[in-house]
Amino acid sequence: MKKGIIVLLITVLAAGMAFATFTGSASINFGVSLDEKGWGFTNKKAFDEYSFEFAVDTQSASVGAEHQTDIWAELEAEAYVSVLKEKNDAAPYFDMDMDITVANIHVYDFTIGILGPKAAYDYASSWTNDRDTVYHSPNHNYANNANGDFKHSAGGFNVSYQGYTFSFAMNNAYTAEKKGSAAGYGSLVYFSQAYVDSLNEPGKEKEKEAFEKKYVEVVKVEDEGVVKGAYYADRVAVVEDTPASEKLTVFASAETKAFELAEGMTVQAAANMILVGKDSKPVMGAAAKYAYAADKLSVNFAADFQFDANTKIASVDAKADAKYDIVNGAVYFGSDKLGKDVANYIIEAKVGADIPVAENVVIKVTGEVDDINLKEKAEAFKKAAYKASVGTTVDKLTAKANMAFGAKVVDKNNTTKASVDGLLVGANIEYAAEVFKAKAGISVGFEKKADALAYYGVKPSASIETSAIIEKCTLSLGWSGANFVAEDATNIATASKGSINAAAKISF
Repeated sequence: MKKGIIVLLITVLAAGMAFATFTGSASINFGVSLDEKGWGFTNKKAFDEYSFEFAVDTQSASVGAEHQTDIWAELEAEAYVSVLKEKNDAAPYFDMDMDITVANIHVYDFTIGILGPKAAYDYASSWTNDRDTVYHSPNHNYANNANGDFKHSAGGFNVSYQGYTFSFAMNNAYTAEKKGSAAGYGSLVYFSQAYVDSLNEPGKEKEKEAFEKKYVEVVKVEDEGVVKGAYYADRVAVVEDTPASEKLTVFASAETKAFELAEGMTVQAAANMILVGKDSKPVMGAAAKYAYAADKLSVNFAADFQFDANTKIASVDAKADAKYDIVNGAVYFGSDKLGKDVANYIIEAKVGADIPVAENVVIKVTGEVDDINLKEKAEAFKKAAYKASVGTTVDKLTAKANMAFGAKVVDKNNTTKASVDGLLVGANIEYAAEVFKAKAGISVGFEKKADALAYYGVKPSASIETSAIIEKCTLSLGWSGANFVAEDATNIATASKGSINAAAKISF
């Protein structure tokens, strides 16, 4: 361990300085607003993620790769140091990251990882859950979602042996760090120097005491032409620790190796268990998956089961997908409270095909139905979301059309983010020639009103651009921002004729 740390520090100190990731652009634009009848030139200077970055190159160090016995240890680490000036920041700040990436103890064929347990195993999450960033039930994601029942911060280890893995974690309100009363910090607040100095005036002793108790100085501002002062961090009160008995966490998981039943056919299983609080009962889970692959056929099936002994609630989900030659499909089933009166039973399905019609020409067709709640019976199919798309690329031409019915349709141009359960159809086409790229598209939204569909938005756009005329400069001409709205749906979006823009953009 000591040798590994020494190697790491020497490597970091010896690293050369490097200038990196300085990107941005400057552009001139001539535009005509078709709504306000305004026109004119605009100029824009924009930096991308960073204005500049001055950094020590990322370096790594390791120890233990070469060993003389069957009982040995390995350690790998990475270090990164930089000075960053982000866009709109008043001053640059320092960033330093040193991370131990591998820490294993090997005992013959056993590998013991001491950086913490592996996450819970989850094989059958719906593809809709993969698409969304927020957790929703019953499309479970036990392992990786912030609201998953198996999420925890307890420390522990994992052991691997010939493809089998076992993980264990436990913590009972213990921390290796010294406990103190220092408060955390919240949002930054700016105060002028004149205001801070005024707190020293006679009669303001209590006001000054309250100010110093609430705020702590973080960054001074002394630039010419700017009112001198400082940014202060708002202190956050320390929350009293909860009793240890309420903080106990015990977590364990295990996964088998992938067993090969026959050529191209494998099965694998896993289990999870977590207990939070001395007086609580455990939450247990199991997962299994099957896979088969042949020349033109591939089949995968996965299922997860979870039971909370505290609430007596069980949940289950299963997913199957298959592909044969040019056709593919998948189906998902999930239930959040299996067997309970309030349980939901959700089915989702999708099917697609990649149809070759000529050399280097493939038509891609997909169809999908989401959130069919079997408990709602006849109403289930009315409330489900249906999506379909078709697209192809022929030489330099790419075209795609899509439709969604019953989906949440959101107008991104509306600051209120209004949405309706309606129909959305759209199409776009792109032609990429050697010297230019042309695009055109349109989307139309419909809302169901009095058993009829009333359109509420027609959004066309078109553009052409080229980088072949002026080296390192992109010239473009486009029409965008248009949104034609029906009179009876003006609450959904704002009507606009859009604008026509011609621009020259230099990027670096």
